[in-house]
Amino acid sequence: MKTRRVFVLLLLSLTATSCWVYTPQLADIPLIEHKGDMRLNGSIFFNPVHVYNTRLGQFYIPAPGLSASFSAGLTDWMAINTFFDYRGGDVLYTHVALGGYKSFEWCVLEGYLGAGFGHSEKYIDHIPASSSIYYLCPFVQVNYGLHITKYVDIGVSMKAGGYSPLRVDAHIPDDASPLPSVPSFSPLLEPQVFFRFGEEKCKVQVQAGYTHLFGWPNEYLLRYHPISIGFGVTWKL
Repeated sequence: MKTRRVFVLLLLSLTATSCWVYTPQLADIPLIEHKGDMRLNGSIFFNPVHVYNTRLGQFYIPAPGLSASFSAGLTDWMAINTFFDYRGGDVLYTHVALGGYKSFEWCVLEGYLGAGFGHSEKYIDHIPASSSIYYLCPFVQVNYGLHITKYVDIGVSMKAGGYSPLRVDAHIPDDASPLPSVPSFSPLLEPQVFFRFGEEKCKVQVQAGYTHLFGWPNEYLLRYHPISIGFGVTWKL
């Protein structure tokens, strides 16, 4: 019985999609060092999803998503960062950012200005009800990384911007609570930490991010989740 339950939970986690209107975007922190420096990253990340099962009851499982990013030093001080993540179904997010960088002997400082576009969906099966949101996310981001050795990097990032819905669709039964009022713009704050280790050209990466949307009605069909955890590989091309 326990083995069957574990198998069911594992199957649900692999087939579930993240059902939040927003979660932290774990974009790669490239730490560009010079012109022509290019970084490619691929990661898998997890957010909890609420599941109701007639036999197992209500619980949360980790729903996986996939992300990829490419960054490059365009000049001696300018860099570009592109990012895409996919969470199953029509749930996705992508951004492009331009910025500057400064490389020192043991550390790198980066600053980016960019804009993201995404689509999210949330379901409440037992009502049943659902929401769908297309949104923009303009932002500025500052990254700081420390080269402990040529095999180990650690760092932090802070992203500040906004969450701006472009289109909101909701399907709610007549006897259920109505959708709360949706702000046209909610300030966003998103810190992130990372740890990388491995060979100089290829490192394993662990990331954790947190999000807070100020003034957003974090309830019902508009609920977002504040935490994402990711694991990936970064290649220095």
